Amino acid sequence: MNAPLVTVCIPVYNGHAFLDRCLQAIVKQTYDNLDILVVDNQSTDDSAALLAGWAGRDPRIRVVTNDANIGLVPNRNRCIELARGEWIKFMDVDDVLAPTAIERLLEAAGGQHRMAICRRLFFYEGVDETQRALMEREVRRYEVRELLPGRTYIKPEEVAMLALEYRGRNFIGEPTAVMMHRSVFDEFGSFNEDLVQIPDLEYWLRVGLHTGIAYVDEPLSCFSIHNGAASAANLALRSFRADRVDQLILLHEYLYNPYFEPVRKLAEAEGVLGALRADFRRRAVRIAVRAALDGRSANVNLRDHWTQWRIVGESRPRMRPPGDALLPLAAFALHALRIRR
Repeated sequence: MNAPLVTVCIPVYNGHAFLDRCLQAIVKQTYDNLDILVVDNQSTDDSAALLAGWAGRDPRIRVVTNDANIGLVPNRNRCIELARGEWIKFMDVDDVLAPTAIERLLEAAGGQHRMAICRRLFFYEGVDETQRALMEREVRRYEVRELLPGRTYIKPEEVAMLALEYRGRNFIGEPTAVMMHRSVFDEFGSFNEDLVQIPDLEYWLRVGLHTGIAYVDEPLSCFSIHNGAASAANLALRSFRADRVDQLILLHEYLYNPYFEPVRKLAEAEGVLGALRADFRRRAVRIAVRAALDGRSANVNLRDHWTQWRIVGESRPRMRPPGDALLPLAAFALHALRIRR
């Protein structure tokens, strides 16, 4: 039996604390025809030295270092560009896989499906019990085994149904739970680099709406949830982009991206397409106004919101409400009026 090469893609930035655990889980896979690709995004910790040691011990491990830090999503796309395998298995550096994960996902694909996913567990680090319980309850509600019990394959029309009913909810899983055939990237493109929080969900839907998804109802991946040490500036920008702009971009794709036509057809059949469009317009106006007001803030972290809004709107003119170029002027006038008062 031909054993296809699987590239395990690991984008890394300052992952020294997790690399040993991550790589141990990969080199111990029962399926061993692997191309283990680590793309270091200019780490400033000791990741490079640790990776060099691993590469010296296992010839399957390749380490590529970017010339500059290009960001998380672009680095994931770079991993795909550099992959040599027929299949691509995603892996985040702080996550782990069960020893049989790749073998079972390949079996589920069975030579006929181009996307395979598995159930995942969660590993909590520095998260209190109350927060943990809330996260568990929220995530488990939207798992495939809860939404479509007993399934081993999710049909494209079922992906459309779940995408419409649970908009913005990642019922498919994190990158570590997913494996894809290389051909999907030629057909459907790469991860959307304008998205901060949900580039994986958008891509899973973009592909799964056409290919369907093989599902293994076994906990073969473990996704880490931990309190990061992000700066106040990063948190402010990520909150604006992730909580507001990302969801608007996803709704934009539902309504206007050709790959999401199955969602539009279903929405029209169910009589909710007009409501989706109205929601899109309302959200766009609210976010544009908020970004313009933030652009006048004394807080330097908030002022960047307008710039970020304009950047993501350049490639999606439908997201920009009529006259949005005048919003900074209106925000200036409102700001001046508040000062006089």
